[in-house]
Amino acid sequence: MAHKISCHKIAIYLPNLAGGGVERAYLELAHSLSTLGPSVDLVLLRRIGPYIAEIPDGVRVVELHATRKLNAVLKLARYLRREKPAALLSGGDVSNAVAMVASILAGRTAQCVISQRAMMLHAWQAQKPKTWWAWMIVLKMLYRRAKLIICNSEAARRELIDNLGLDGAKCQVIYNAVDIDHIQRQAEALPGDPWFAPDAPPIVISVGSLSPRKDMATLIRAFEIARQTHACHLILLGEGPERDRLEALVRACNLEHCVRMPGFVSNPFPMIRRARVLVSASLTEGCPNTLQQALACGTPIVATDCPGGSSEILENGRWGRLVPVGNAKTMAAAIVRTLDGDLPPDGRARAAQFDRERTASLYLDLLIPGLLK
Repeated sequence: MAHKISCHKIAIYLPNLAGGGVERAYLELAHSLSTLGPSVDLVLLRRIGPYIAEIPDGVRVVELHATRKLNAVLKLARYLRREKPAALLSGGDVSNAVAMVASILAGRTAQCVISQRAMMLHAWQAQKPKTWWAWMIVLKMLYRRAKLIICNSEAARRELIDNLGLDGAKCQVIYNAVDIDHIQRQAEALPGDPWFAPDAPPIVISVGSLSPRKDMATLIRAFEIARQTHACHLILLGEGPERDRLEALVRACNLEHCVRMPGFVSNPFPMIRRARVLVSASLTEGCPNTLQQALACGTPIVATDCPGGSSEILENGRWGRLVPVGNAKTMAAAIVRTLDGDLPPDGRARAAQFDRERTASLYLDLLIPGLLK
């Protein structure tokens, strides 16, 4: 275990603790950094979200009580001037922009480290088809002022270099951490659901927001094809704006009896561990936590070979099947092969390469260089 170091403060900025991959990753990082010695402030606009109960002991929560972005910038700048953290870490494009502007106002740009956690161009073109280019100009100007940019995949790093013209030396890659012991402990709980009974049909599961980027519609169509030859059930864990559309698709395919969408589940690991296959149908990903978690549970994976980090996590298909984006037939064939027992190597060996302590040490060395020497 890494030795303790002298006390320095690291601030991690997030809008809230909504149930997403960024929030989960940063909670785990906050815990790991605090065990290495620095004091860690979790700076939130509002102390809300399903992950509130998971805030680690020893991590101080600072609530800014801000609801508007301008308010957020001013209050975060005030915090930076008052507390003078050795480093400020943010994640998510809009949060990164808020952190950079606040750092400029506070005269603390030398301490601001931003984290790029998704494929920026794809995300903005999908969300803001008319104004994405203007956002790229703004983000380019702000990102150039950051001390450092930590990307959670090589694909995300290359995009910043190629599309925003950022200095490659300023862009570093650290994959998301996986708390394997925690995941495996939580996975031991019994789901208490007849769908997971020993004699029940096998489960196909997907975990992620019900949003266009996750493309759950293609998964539902692929599941419909797989059902033609294999009795199985589909569970979609997550919540989002596509719920009504996806529920209508399930009804149109006459799959109501074998598809469930229970919403956000705080502990999905018992279900992931007992599923026959986990499927990610995403159009784009940064560093997909769900794939890392499935590896830690030893659950076979089918994932789209989408722009981003999925193929990196699966090492180009070594640890799970990669299929084309948006192709229901190919996805269905991969699901069927997995249901038939044609399995990749045990993913727990790959998950071990994303050890939480090692990841925290890499972050700390970039946030406050020299402290671990």
